[in-house]
Amino acid sequence: RQVANLTGLTEFTLRGWEGRYNAFAPNRSDTGRRQYTKIDLKRAFLLRELTHLGCRIGDVASLTTAALEKKLDLQNELKLKPVEKRVSKPVEKIEAIMKLVLMQDWDQLKKAIHDQLSKKTVVAAIQNVILPLLASLSNYVASERIGIAQEHILSALIKEQLYILLSRVSNKQKKYKNVAVVIAAPEGDFHDLGILLAHVLLNSIGVNSLYLGPNSPKNELCETVIRFGATHVFLASTMSRREGAKDDIFSYLHYVDQHLPPTIDMWVGGRNFEKLKFDLKRNLTFFKTLQELTESIQNNLKSK
Repeated sequence: RQVANLTGLTEFTLRGWEGRYNAFAPNRSDTGRRQYTKIDLKRAFLLRELTHLGCRIGDVASLTTAALEKKLDLQNELKLKPVEKRVSKPVEKIEAIMKLVLMQDWDQLKKAIHDQLSKKTVVAAIQNVILPLLASLSNYVASERIGIAQEHILSALIKEQLYILLSRVSNKQKKYKNVAVVIAAPEGDFHDLGILLAHVLLNSIGVNSLYLGPNSPKNELCETVIRFGATHVFLASTMSRREGAKDDIFSYLHYVDQHLPPTIDMWVGGRNFEKLKFDLKRNLTFFKTLQELTESIQNNLKSK
C-alpha cells in the first residue's frame, strides 16, 4: 500500500506486474509482508512512465533498471520530436529535473535545481528555469504523473531557491526610488509561489517591494500599504470564494478601493482577474504574466 501511494499505481497493478511479469521481486518479512527496496520503487516509477507512454508491460517488465531508464529517455525524445525536431537544451534540463521528481531522488533534485540557477542572473533564472519548471510541474500534476507529496516537495525546493535568489538582490540599490509596492494574495488564498516570484523579480530590477504574502485580510493589507508608503499594490488571486477564499474578489477589491488613497495604483494578476471589469477610483492594470509586469515597469515608470 505504501508503494501504491508513492507511485500512484494500484495494489492490483503492482501485484500483477510482480506475479505475472516478474517486474520486481520484493523480499518477504517473517509475517509475509512484501518489503520493497529502493530499486523496486524506482522500477515501479519507470514502468509506470513507460506504460503511460504506450509501452506494453510485457515488453518492458523484464528489462534491467538501466535499460528501463534508457528506454524512457528514448520514448520521451520520440514524444517531443513531432513538435520540435531537435530538443533544446533548456527543455532537456527541465525534463531531467522532472525525472528526478518522478524518482523521488530529492538530494539530486535539490542539487540539479541549484546548479541550474546559480550561474544565471535572477531574471534569467526565473524566466528560463523556474517558470518553465512550474509549467512542467503543472502538466505533470494535471496528468497525474506525480502525486501531492512530490508536488509539495518540488514547490518547497523552488521556494527555497527563490529566497536564495532574493538574498542576492536584497541589498541592491533601488533603481525606481519613487515606486514602492506591497505584494499579497487575499485572505483564504494560500497560493504563494506566484507572488513570491513577483517579489523576487521586482527586487531584482530595482523596485522597493514588500512581501505581505498569501492569506492577507483586506483591512491589514490596507494598513500595511499606508504604513509602508506604497505607491502600488500588487494583488494576485487564484481562488474564488467557492474554492476557499473568504471574500469574492469584487468585495475584496471594493473594500481596498474604499480604504486606500486614490493615488495608489493597483496591479493584479491570477486567473480570478481574467476577463473581469472593475469600476474603481484608481488606476488598475491586469498583468497576465510576470514578464508583462516587468516590461511595464521598465517602459512606463521613471527611474531616479
